[in-house]
Amino acid sequence: HRMQQQGQQPGTAAGAGQAAAAAAVVVEAAAESPSEAEKAKGNQAYAKGDYHAALDHFTAATKLEPSNIAARNNRALTYLKVNMYAEAAADCDAVLQTDSNNVKALLRRAAAYEGLDKQHEAVGDLQLVLTLQPNNTDAKVKLAAIAQQLAETAGVDFDEAAG
Repeated sequence: HRMQQQGQQPGTAAGAGQAAAAAAVVVEAAAESPSEAEKAKGNQAYAKGDYHAALDHFTAATKLEPSNIAARNNRALTYLKVNMYAEAAADCDAVLQTDSNNVKALLRRAAAYEGLDKQHEAVGDLQLVLTLQPNNTDAKVKLAAIAQQLAETAGVDFDEAAG
């Protein structure tokens, strides 16, 4: 028997302790919370492009466990996909109340602000992302695009005022 060769006899206290620990790991893995199960279903629906089903599952996950940051963050991303910018921003706000340096929430809120035509607020979130992660390419690209857009808008306003 392999277990006996390794000095782990089934009837010994050490063998029983290891068996109990292994059983606890199995039980823990099987005891996924209902909120996490809903989040997983939401992730599957999102991957299939079924955003409305994903929203339903992420919403169920957040109702079951309001502190489920990942489900709320995923719901924000899904809201962005269906152009529900105010809802996306609200979910990001909730995540950021718990974790003010959550880069995903900051990037998603910046995108929501863009959709809501609140470029200045988006710039603030993107600048904070770059403070936290100076090499974040997404934030750099988006910030440059918004800055160019704001400069063009300012130029149009100036030209109209001068004309």
